[in-house]
Amino acid sequence: MPIFLSELRFALRQLRRDPGFAVVSILTLGIGIGATTVVFSVFNGTVLRGISGPGSDRIARMAWVLLGTGSLLLLLACASVSSLLLARTANRQRELALRATLGALQPRIFKQLIVESQVLAFVSAATGMLFATWALPTIQALGFDSLPQLADASIDLTVIAFTVLVTVVTGFLCGLAPAHQASKEEMDQTLRGGERIVAGSSQTIRDVLVICQLALAVVLLVGAGLLTNSFLRLLDVPAERNAEVFSGLQLNVILVGLFAAVALGLAALGVYAVTAFAVARRRREIGVRMALGAAPARIVGITLSSGTKLIAFGTAIGLFGAFGLSRFLHSLLYEIGPSDPVTYGVVIIVLIIVATVANYLPARRATKIDPRVAFVSE
Repeated sequence: MPIFLSELRFALRQLRRDPGFAVVSILTLGIGIGATTVVFSVFNGTVLRGISGPGSDRIARMAWVLLGTGSLLLLLACASVSSLLLARTANRQRELALRATLGALQPRIFKQLIVESQVLAFVSAATGMLFATWALPTIQALGFDSLPQLADASIDLTVIAFTVLVTVVTGFLCGLAPAHQASKEEMDQTLRGGERIVAGSSQTIRDVLVICQLALAVVLLVGAGLLTNSFLRLLDVPAERNAEVFSGLQLNVILVGLFAAVALGLAALGVYAVTAFAVARRRREIGVRMALGAAPARIVGITLSSGTKLIAFGTAIGLFGAFGLSRFLHSLLYEIGPSDPVTYGVVIIVLIIVATVANYLPARRATKIDPRVAFVSE
């Protein structure tokens, strides 16, 4: 117990030492956990309590869709924070290596990093619960007239227990990659001056996480696009024929669309971060190239190449997943199929534009590196 308390105090000190990282991570995870809490409360108040009456099957399917989208958003938030933790761990290589040299065994360091991510997750969960207590009444107000079953949704003990479980799993998922990265072999390399090797392996994991972020964003964007397209078609149908369907679909469009917008922002942030991290790692190399006469366009092209590959891989995987998962939405759609080419085309264009801009900004900044810095560093 004293060891755990010591690790807990150390984790809290680490958060205070880097307030920028703490704020971004807490908000990111807080949104993911809060959204999951809200949609589970709706799911718990409808599906798990056995709703009955007209339209109950459709309401149940809507609840399942919301739970799925909320879960995808939480996974995306986990990937984003895990990327941030990886970058932070890379900056702490010397500290972790020194602790290992002074006798801290690798399991102890692994445990410490997991404790730090758990503390971050629980602080984020507290923020997420505040978001949930505000968002749930808003959702109930949006659908109360046509979906009175939403009145049964509440943040009760079942929802709280679910949120605690989600928080523990989230903390472990976020901290697993950074903790694994801080292996004893990599620490030995750090003490021998092998920072570049460590940074390279860390970059590989970050690349995988960004691909996952992009793929999840595509799935959410396609789902939101299909529901929105279906909703717009319903606007032309007489009110007496679409009242219940219209209101239920409107609620799904609002929530799934909001989740998709957040997912797009997180995916763009992931692309930006991974390119910025690569630029920082290759700072001396870029400076030398510029000193030897490399044109700015050449530097931008070299820097953009890795990010462009990530965008292509993430988009392709996401489209494949979206095509499979969107079929679950078939019963909720109106006069549109789950493989609507217009929706998929718009999603691809939007994602590529946003991700490319996020990729270009740090690449462009690489051309501002002073070549003299490279020679001084070398």
